[in-house]
Amino acid sequence: MSAGITAIVTLHSDRLKRHSESEKLVAEYRDPLLLASMELQSRLYNILEQDFLCYYENKARRDLVDVYTAFLIGQFFSWTYILRRQVQFLRFSSNKSNQKLSRAIEAIQKSFSTDMYGKDDSDFMLWRGEQLAIGEIMTVSDDGELFCLQYSQFIQKFKSADAPFKDYFNPITEGITALVNRRSTHHPSQHLPAGRLRRVQHFILDLIDVLDPHYLGKASARSQRVYSAPCCDCSECRREAGSYGTDSGTS
Repeated sequence: MSAGITAIVTLHSDRLKRHSESEKLVAEYRDPLLLASMELQSRLYNILEQDFLCYYENKARRDLVDVYTAFLIGQFFSWTYILRRQVQFLRFSSNKSNQKLSRAIEAIQKSFSTDMYGKDDSDFMLWRGEQLAIGEIMTVSDDGELFCLQYSQFIQKFKSADAPFKDYFNPITEGITALVNRRSTHHPSQHLPAGRLRRVQHFILDLIDVLDPHYLGKASARSQRVYSAPCCDCSECRREAGSYGTDSGTS
């Protein structure tokens, strides 16, 4: 009997230890992932709502439009890769905050990879394997610690003869080119058609809410919400759809 009780106590103690270690790792990588998320959602907001693509016409600034956007997406996948690698069983954690974090990341990854919205929404599609590969090549190790490439390092690799590195980002740079072409033909008063990026931006805001629920990092992030895409399933769009349904049911 005593041996059985000892085994149960030991098992419980091991679980608590693993839980504590998992929490420490999540806390360690929370800030860099939060920063990467904020930077990416801000860039998407500027592209979709602030006519940032006008700078693409300036050759001296073109890299800051397409190449830096590729870097920001790569930076996001790098930190999610690092987090998943360091906290390998995050998805299966019994901790509710870890489960919410895993679901928020999963929603973004799915938005990048899905083809359910048809050919008209095929720009910027990155399959799961491509997302993983980008996360891997964007990650470097320094004295046993994992970090994302700095932008200067990224530019050096992107501009070098190392074609495979640049090729991983083709769906992003080609997507920017497609948006630039689309911008030239759509009326300025209309929202730029880019359903995938709009959904991604909304889901990134959901992730920011999980990482920084009290807006200690940047309280204005929520105000930079782009115009909604059809069939967006983010938390805010679900709330709006629910309120519309309630209003229509009581009228």
